[in-house]
Amino acid sequence: MSPEKRKQLLTKSLYIIVPAVFAVLLLNYLIMPLYVSLFVSEVRVPKVTGMTADQASNLLEENDLEPVVADTANDENKAVGEIINQRPAADKVVKSGRRVYLVVNAGPPTVFVPNLYKKSYADAVFELKGIGLELRVASYRESNEKTGNLVLEQNPASGTKITKGGFISVVLSKDKQEEEDSLLIEMPNLVGLTLNAAKQTLRDNSLSFGSLIFRKSNTATPNTVIEQNPLPGKKVKKWSPVRLTITKDDDSGVKEENPGDHNQ
Repeated sequence: MSPEKRKQLLTKSLYIIVPAVFAVLLLNYLIMPLYVSLFVSEVRVPKVTGMTADQASNLLEENDLEPVVADTANDENKAVGEIINQRPAADKVVKSGRRVYLVVNAGPPTVFVPNLYKKSYADAVFELKGIGLELRVASYRESNEKTGNLVLEQNPASGTKITKGGFISVVLSKDKQEEEDSLLIEMPNLVGLTLNAAKQTLRDNSLSFGSLIFRKSNTATPNTVIEQNPLPGKKVKKWSPVRLTITKDDDSGVKEENPGDHNQ
């Protein structure tokens, strides 16, 4: 194409484009606003917050307005499905047919339950707290785990969607060492007690009276415990026998007896 023809084509294009652009601008910024102001009626936006979505839509349509659900939000203090915000605001004067954007309450926020299996109690509490959930221990159960307080079961299951602020019930593994320790008794201090008082203390602590040794003493009251085996504070199994050494005021010296009834 020669330069002359190219110039003629460009000129013709400008003759078409420029009037078209001018017409669009004139329509948008002069004719349409003028038409709306002269021929489109105005209405006052009614208050629809607090209504259900259906109630709000019906009221807006009755006032020649177009309801549009633009978004949802979480408000645990309001009913699910309630309109909690509107735009334009209530009492604002707008043209008929104007869109009114609504925000509907979706209820309390929800979260997905994480997988807590074999996590420690402390880790499970920390993870749940981070997403707004609480942990409750339902029970303990024996397992093959080497350590205790590991999550063996949980309810609801992982992946379940629940309301924020809810709780997860778990079953934890028992600590074998703690369980074994719970079967042990700490030996009480019997020194200074009378023989009868020492026997009663043994029974009260699930221990049995073993052998008895008599020893002469010029200072202690007769029938007073001056030694014991096992020693005070030692951990022993339930109903373990305890040997007592008590004072005697005669000259018979040291004598050992094995009472016929060790538990009396």
